[in-house]
Amino acid sequence: MKHARTDGIDPAARSRSRRRALQAVYAWQLSSTPVEKVLEQFSSEQDMEIADLAYFEDLVRGVIKDQKELDQRLDCAIVWMCPMASLSMKR
Repeated sequence: MKHARTDGIDPAARSRSRRRALQAVYAWQLSSTPVEKVLEQFSSEQDMEIADLAYFEDLVRGVIKDQKELDQRLDCAIVWMCPMASLSMKR
């Protein structure tokens, strides 16, 4: 049995926001488009109306702000999981 949240957070909207934030960061990395433009493009899409827009923007901005640290941590995790991967990683 699911319990209703009392904090006003919609888990489904948060899930959509996380999915769209991942797509927005990917689009930003591939296109080198300024983050404000990417946020604007994604925010105007129809399914963002049923997502948590503030949460989406916080996620995207946070990932971009901490990109270098996240990349370093992911590099370490990849090497730990697959030591041979370090041979093909760019440095």
